[in-house]
Amino acid sequence: SANQDTEAFQEFVSTLLGRRTEEGGASVLLLTSALQREGRTTIASNLASATASTGKDVLIIDGDSSNPSLHEVFSIPNEFGFSDLLAMDDAAECESSVMGAVWLTETPGVYVLPAGSVASRIPMLDRGSRAQTIVEQLRREFDLVLIDSPPVLSGASAARLARLADDTVLVIRAGGTSPDSVDEAVRILKENKIHVLGAIQNLS
Repeated sequence: SANQDTEAFQEFVSTLLGRRTEEGGASVLLLTSALQREGRTTIASNLASATASTGKDVLIIDGDSSNPSLHEVFSIPNEFGFSDLLAMDDAAECESSVMGAVWLTETPGVYVLPAGSVASRIPMLDRGSRAQTIVEQLRREFDLVLIDSPPVLSGASAARLARLADDTVLVIRAGGTSPDSVDEAVRILKENKIHVLGAIQNLS
């Protein structure tokens, strides 16, 4: 586990950047939590910024279709994003539209793929193969890809999204997340054969 401080983040970033695929693609890391308001999006944003400060290009995908927030954090539009790409019927059109849906933020090296305008109407779970194709395309374009996922205990989305990633990290709010909630979240992830790399403790 790691606390949300500069030294821990730098060490964690170094580990992530060393975990590239055999094909040379970037590591894809899913960040989730047991419940809402654990600071998952804050951790994802800080982790992206810490990685980008080393000269790397980092993409964050907003995978929380029921409660998207990355577009607000980085002050970018949410008119077209991940859910809109998933909703496309034509695979070639989707592939050609992926990079156009990505926004460069005001933080150098940090890019965001927002949740999109149809997030609440397009079940991401029904487009697993399309989602995998999109993520595989993005891992070739960036040095690190982070997926900001819904909480594990809010439904099946987190576990299914985690199948798109190489590793999953659980965000735990210090003094706020109950041990029972953490245990249940880990149990669900492991039941779904998701590799849990570890936990990041949010101290804020």
